[in-house]
Amino acid sequence: MSVALINVSATSGGMSSRICTERAERDRHRKHLMALDNIKSSIDNKPPKEVSHLKHKRKTKQLMEEREAQIRRENRILLQKMLSIDNKRMRPKQSSSTHQGSAGGGGSQQKRHEEQHRQEWGTTSIADENRKMLHRLHDVSPVVIDNQKLAQAEREREVLMNRLSSGSGRYRRQIDLEVWKSGGGGNSSSGNKHHYYSTGFDTHSRRSDDGYSRVSMEADGSEVPTTTQLIREVERIREEMAGKLHRI
Repeated sequence: MSVALINVSATSGGMSSRICTERAERDRHRKHLMALDNIKSSIDNKPPKEVSHLKHKRKTKQLMEEREAQIRRENRILLQKMLSIDNKRMRPKQSSSTHQGSAGGGGSQQKRHEEQHRQEWGTTSIADENRKMLHRLHDVSPVVIDNQKLAQAEREREVLMNRLSSGSGRYRRQIDLEVWKSGGGGNSSSGNKHHYYSTGFDTHSRRSDDGYSRVSMEADGSEVPTTTQLIREVERIREEMAGKLHRI
């Protein structure tokens, strides 16, 4: 009988009642949660300290204020200079009697008159030049660029270039086909193939006047334009297009 009681207490966690066992489990779980809440962390998760001098940037603000003060001072000096120049221009001419009184006063007065005359003449000439320039700017005719004409000219140029490039390839293929047919086609032997290549260069081409480039020939005897001739034709078309655009 005693052995049975020991086994029952061992299987129920030291308690014979199921209700007591559940209550003890709840108490243990509550204590565990409280311990988790009160545990001290090993990492500092607090927000960093706020530094006022980095937030307000007093040094940058001071530099900006100094720069603004310097700009205001320079503007004030420039304004004073402009006002002094305007006052000198608007100052009325003084009479000659006010400047007479000393023996050497006549010479200095004459120099002042000459200098004033030169300044007035220079100001008048500058004003005349500015007025003429203003008239020219008003009278000039506006330059109107027609984008549609430019686009159309570019399309025509591309079409001509495509025709030239495709035409040269077509003539070359036609000559090769004629020579291949005259040489016996694909059924000819190696000797015939060698004869095809040699006759292709001998019978369907001739040297030009410069002795370097070859001018291909059609079956009817008409010449096929060479690469040099095609390049020259393209350059000529480009020059014509550039002249048209310049006139536009």
